[in-house]
Formats: sequence, structure tokens, C-alpha cells
Amino acid sequence: MRRTLIRCHDPRSGKRLADPQARLQDLRRLLPRQAPKRQAQARDSVSTRWRATALLLATLRPPEDDDYDYAVGQGDASPKLGALVGATSAATYKGVIIEIVRNLPLERPVENKFKIIGKFLEADSQETIPAQEVNKSLLEIDRELQDVWYGQIVAYGLHATDNGPLRCFDMGPMEFRHAVDALRMRYDQVQEHREKLVAGPTVTGARIGNAADLNLGRRKPVEILPVSASQCTTKSDIAAPICDRIGIPLVLRRLPLSLTGRDRRVNFPGEVIGMSTLLHYLNPLLPLLDPRHGLGSAIAVRKDGKPLYHAHMAAFMDYGNELIKTQFLETGLFQPVSLDACSKENFMTWYAQWKERKRPEGEFDVDVPSPYDV
Repeated sequence: MRRTLIRCHDPRSGKRLADPQARLQDLRRLLPRQAPKRQAQARDSVSTRWRATALLLATLRPPEDDDYDYAVGQGDASPKLGALVGATSAATYKGVIIEIVRNLPLERPVENKFKIIGKFLEADSQETIPAQEVNKSLLEIDRELQDVWYGQIVAYGLHATDNGPLRCFDMGPMEFRHAVDALRMRYDQVQEHREKLVAGPTVTGARIGNAADLNLGRRKPVEILPVSASQCTTKSDIAAPICDRIGIPLVLRRLPLSLTGRDRRVNFPGEVIGMSTLLHYLNPLLPLLDPRHGLGSAIAVRKDGKPLYHAHMAAFMDYGNELIKTQFLETGLFQPVSLDACSKENFMTWYAQWKERKRPEGEFDVDVPSPYDV
């Protein structure tokens, strides 16, 4: 039986063995032979933009010398893994191995566990990617991947036979799709760490996640992090009239959409997976799902440079949410909300009651100073 391997771009020869979007002929050549009906189904699934809901639990470890001895096929002519990644030992290879074991959004193990070997830059790395190791095939998946991943990237599957050695197994469209998801996930993890690496003076700000972050990235709705103090004086990308009316204006800067949530549908239509209803609560002058709210997560800071605590950010959003719900109960419609009742005094009264409701939940510290007293 022929053994197959999913590979990316060879930076030395320039040969592209698989294209994640459109080069179906290359993919068909790499896939195992199968019945016509099954083959047609595979083509249909490969021709999509990888809409599978696959966020993968990955374990990173350095390669070991034994890793390079695995053959990727059968017979004397089969190349070893080390030859494919351009290394003969772990000492000469600066990459890592990711073990793909579980699909978190589907809450089930990956049917065929496999590994990816490749090189990537850590969030705090000061290195640059050598020109000869730029992986051009990553441009066919997501342009951003080239900022983190480089060199030859190989996904390979091994399983133990009964009382026998490890053997390769055929990899198909599902494994290819999972491999792309793993590359995307690692990129997003690096970006998450980069968000917290700020040079120069900082203030305490908050990151507000969108639907993709919460449902695919398993991130928290609000995350407190250091933010460059210069953001306090920049123009806000997102209107927050609720905060303006209560006397605590914010600056919100939009973040790029995560790669893990790109082209995905997990209990959301694809066109709204990037929405953040949490941010929408800050601007009830627009309907809740109005596209004018825009897509993506955001970083929030106070214009006055004072700390923005978790409890404060959560309270601002809950305050707007309750205004929307109150009107909905009165009219039965999600329409723009009047802000006539919003004021510092009204918010302070509501905030004291809100803290008492939230304290037993223990999600965050509600006993921090009032947003007017920090």
C-alpha cells in the first residue's frame, strides 16, 4: 500500500506539494486511492476553505534523534523524516514537534492522531526568519502564518502495530485540515503573548473577546493586560456612548480577527463569528446585531489613563445590556436605545446593586475601588 504525507512548501526547490485552497490536483495525487464516490466526497470537502470546526489540543516538545529515523513510506527509496525537514539530528534542528490529539470544539479526540514538525518564532523572539527558509505555501492558507512559521513543515501519522514497530498511516483531507488548524492555533497563541509584550510606559487595560475567541479560542470574555499608555490619546475605533454618558470615556482599538476563527461556523453563521456582542452593549444606539458595529475583538483603556479593572469593564457592558433588555421587555423589539436615563448618578446606584449580585459568583473581584475613585 502506498503511504502518503501532507507537506508544505520546499523552500529550496520551490516545489509546492499541496495547496490548501485550490490545487486539488496535487491533493488528489497525495491522497490514497479510493472508490469514486468517496473520492468525489473528498474533493468536495478539500475544495472548501477548511470550514471544519477544529481547534486542536497540541503538546509541544523538542524533536528527538529517533524522530528523524521514521520513513514516510515503504521500500528502500522511501525518504526519512529528517531528510524532509533538512536535518539529521535534534542538535541541528531548531524546530518542534506538535502532537495533535484532540478536537476541542467538537469535544472529541482526533480520530487519527498525528504530529507536525516545523519551525516557528516565539512571541518574544528577536530573531528574523532567514530568506531561504520562508515558506511560500503558507501564503495560500493565511498570509499571517509567515510571521510565525517557517522552513519545511511536515505532518505525519504514526501508529503502533500489534507487537510491532511504529508505522506510518495514510493521511487524507481531514488530517490536512487539522494540520492547517494547528498552524493557525499556534499563530494565535503567539499573538496572544505578543499582546502582553509592551515596550515603554503602560496602563492597565482590558481585552474584550469576540464570538470566535470565546467559542473556538476558549478565551475569557474580558482579560486584563498591560497596554501602551499612548493608546489613551489615540482615536477610538469603536463608539462607547454608554461610557461617555456616565463620565468614564474609553478608547477601544480593534484587533485583527484570529486565524483559528477564520471561515468557521460554530453555533454562529460564518458572517458573524467575528462579532463581539460584549462590545455592542457599549453602544446601544445601534441595534444589537447591526453590521455597523464591526467585527473583531478590541483593547480598551480609559482616556484618563487610570486603571481599567475587570469589574469595571464587566459593569459597563452589563449596564448597557440591561438597558437593551429593559427596552426589549417593554416593546418586544431590539431597537436603538435612548440614553436619556444614563448618567453618573444612575450608574453609581446601579453599580452598588450589581456588585452585590456578582459577589457570590466569584468570577472577578468586585471589591476594587469604584471606577470614580481609582
